[in-house]
Amino acid sequence: MVEQAGRAPMVAARTTIAELLERWFAIASGGAPTTTRQTRSVLNRYLIPSLGERIVANLTTGDLDELYVELGRAGGVQGQPLAAGTLARIHVVLRSAFAHGMRAASEADHLASRFTVS
Repeated sequence: MVEQAGRAPMVAARTTIAELLERWFAIASGGAPTTTRQTRSVLNRYLIPSLGERIVANLTTGDLDELYVELGRAGGVQGQPLAAGTLARIHVVLRSAFAHGMRAASEADHLASRFTVS
């Protein structure tokens, strides 16, 4: 008999950053057209090429620090430094996607804890 329901992970063990970002974008992209275009641009130009193939569970804060430093140094047009506002937008998109994943995982844990099989 099962006494405690198992946890329902938001992200499978081998989920990539690109998969997580695309799932989040599908939900979050219902806003203003300009915001949606800017967000898609951040995903396509910066986050997916830089981190997309990485496994979510293996990403570290050090990886993100390196990304921000590299983009700030040479992430702009023709290797120029990327504007601070663009770096901030990249950070907001990434933070929002991960926050959504955390909320969804927390809700799944909460729902799963309410059910048992006896």
